[in-house]
Amino acid sequence: MYNKDIKLSVGQKICRIIIYLFLIFLAVTTMIPFLWMLLTSVKLNRLVFAQFWPNPIKWENYIEIFKEMNFGKYYLNTLKVAILSTFIQLVTSSMAAYAFTKLKFKGRNVFYTLYIATMMVPSQVLLLPQFILIHKMGLYDTHMALILLTAFSPFGVFMITQSFKSMSDDVLEAAKIDGGGPFKIYLYVALPMVKPAISALGIITFIAGMNEFMQALIYLNSEEKYVITLAIRNFSNRYITNTASQMAATCTALIPMLILYVVAQKQIMEGVAFSGGGGIKG
Repeated sequence: MYNKDIKLSVGQKICRIIIYLFLIFLAVTTMIPFLWMLLTSVKLNRLVFAQFWPNPIKWENYIEIFKEMNFGKYYLNTLKVAILSTFIQLVTSSMAAYAFTKLKFKGRNVFYTLYIATMMVPSQVLLLPQFILIHKMGLYDTHMALILLTAFSPFGVFMITQSFKSMSDDVLEAAKIDGGGPFKIYLYVALPMVKPAISALGIITFIAGMNEFMQALIYLNSEEKYVITLAIRNFSNRYITNTASQMAATCTALIPMLILYVVAQKQIMEGVAFSGGGGIKG
């Protein structure tokens, strides 16, 4: 534990001040584009590049985007895809991670290594086979295509595997002696013990689902099925010279993710910290 009574030397104090100033500089540099986007969203369009601080403030930009596009419908489409894909991915990732760490079967390490190795395959390489598969399944131009393509994640399996790896086998053995089967032990004993990792993965997956663009661009053709990212792209192409309204639409799309991150950033940090550890033993 850090001892507050320890006095820092002059050199250590200067070094700490420099580090703090550097971190503040990085934070400000990161925030400038978001600040510019927010301020631009309430400017008069003809003054977007003529001033930094909006004068006068035009809140009507936010009203106009709801008049020009069915923002509510696109929000619901996006939430539907993000929530369902997150739920399915949490189920598949946690069950696979539990099997790879706590169930013993022949070739366990080989299968785990091969599955995790798929993270090294560029996503662009998979676009064509995925498209053919989705088309043959009759899921083209449906939200189910986006949900299924994000329902299985090697990263999610790897993340939760590290959490299960840090869990003592004695607890599971005690549950087994009490008559619990593999699924019952997984659901009622193992899963509650890795809540931080589950929460972190859920938040990361949900944010990724809200930001999904490439797969939506490929698999969605009907405008009424668009997610928010496609809707903003479509709006930007239609009103290419209206920068203020484009920024208003972008800011509106960010609201759910900003709220989620502010509320749940503690769970994200805990999940990442809890997921540290080694590989699979045995």
